Amino acid sequence: MSELKGAVEDGQLSLHFQPKLNIRARSLYGVECLVRWIHPVHGLSRRTSLSPWPSRPATSAPGRNRAWS
Repeated sequence: MSELKGAVEDGQLSLHFQPKLNIRARSLYGVECLVRWIHPVHGLSRRTSLSPWPSRPATSAPGRNRAWS
């Protein structure tokens, strides 16, 4: 965990936005935000390597997961 703290302090984390698309409706209905670690030795981290907890949407509050207009 101390290595991750150092990564935050050294600016080694990178923020990426991934669109969530409805292909049939040809519309964007959300965005997923991903944090990637650019490790000085191991390179760009995989999505699952930063957190031991399973991923869950930050917008899980009722009414927050609706289509954009």
